[in-house]
Amino acid sequence: MPFTLNSEGQELLWLALSTIVIIFPNVVGIILVVLLTLMMIWQHRKNWKQIIQSSGWFGIFILYSALTSLTSRNFIGFLISLVYIIYVAFFAYYRSIIQAKTYLRLLKIIVLASVLVNFVAYWQYISYVYQNSYDIFYVFKYHNIQVRPAGTLFNANVFGVFCIFAILIALFLLLKANHRGRRLYYLFIIIINVVGMSLTGSRMIWPALLASLFVMLFINHRKAGLSILVIGLCLLGILIAFPDLYPRFASLAYAFQDRFKIWHAGLELFKLDPIFGSGPLTYRNSYYLISDLYKLHTHSIFIELLTSYGLVGCVILGLACKDYFKELWRNVTRPELRSATALILAVFVTVIAHGIVDFAIFSFQLAYIFLLIILPPTPVLEDLVHLDEQTHFIVPQDSSHTDEP
Repeated sequence: MPFTLNSEGQELLWLALSTIVIIFPNVVGIILVVLLTLMMIWQHRKNWKQIIQSSGWFGIFILYSALTSLTSRNFIGFLISLVYIIYVAFFAYYRSIIQAKTYLRLLKIIVLASVLVNFVAYWQYISYVYQNSYDIFYVFKYHNIQVRPAGTLFNANVFGVFCIFAILIALFLLLKANHRGRRLYYLFIIIINVVGMSLTGSRMIWPALLASLFVMLFINHRKAGLSILVIGLCLLGILIAFPDLYPRFASLAYAFQDRFKIWHAGLELFKLDPIFGSGPLTYRNSYYLISDLYKLHTHSIFIELLTSYGLVGCVILGLACKDYFKELWRNVTRPELRSATALILAVFVTVIAHGIVDFAIFSFQLAYIFLLIILPPTPVLEDLVHLDEQTHFIVPQDSSHTDEP
């Protein structure tokens, strides 16, 4: 039987394979997803004209990114611009074929995969501490830790944000679940990911987690959202006031000094070409013009966009995203879609909050999962709110658990 994406089972298989292999070690995952996408493009090669036309401003942005990279001799940026084509092609098909049942299954694959990734991270951490004669609470006792497990992901910061995504998805599924056993299962996954976050030694993932949990819970249960905000702020306040409770917070000022130097260098690079930028990873390509502090990027999503794409590129990117944000805003204002949009908004808040001090979303793996979560079209969200979490059958929506606005 020929492979066709018109079949729901084959559609799920293709997307499930992509979602599973993306968590493979970075290079392996990238190669496999690219191969799967190229197979998909070849199968639908007769629709290329339609794909190019539908890409709209995203196609213009990719062309702009490639040209600015070439003119600035930023060859890494040019290659990344080509990777953007893979993103656009993949998720154009994703939005055209995704169904609510498939979307729900993909979310379950992500949370289950997070358990496997966390177990790899646990093994990395435990192996290090015992090989070096530390105790199991090593990460909680020292200011400058020498191991930051990342599981199968690019680095510890990417792994930390991935854990937040998994926690938010598990919370979404927990709120949808009608059976006690299923709720305990998702609670168990949340705990596993919280432990994984702790082992990274990352400080800024905790404010990002707090902000995203507040948004998600506030939309679904306002009292719960306010409660988690108050508790979280109190805990953060205690850690800041008594940093010896978690020594990593004692070195927060030093860490920000390092960040300030990188941000300053990034802004100085932006001033060199504020109109057009020099393409993706401009900081990596041109940091030596300003500073001797080598980094892959500027450690800020906002400075990175300005430095890499300039004002013109940011405007083009904004125009490319305009229709999506209009659709998202319409969905946010619909009470019946509250639970579905809460997950999407919480994921956005995670990226923005963590993006103040890092650019983890640039990771191919994390970007894939982020786009997978936020890009289901409105009809999918409309069906999703009525799907039973376990059976995937459509059931009447019971809104009695949700606070009234």
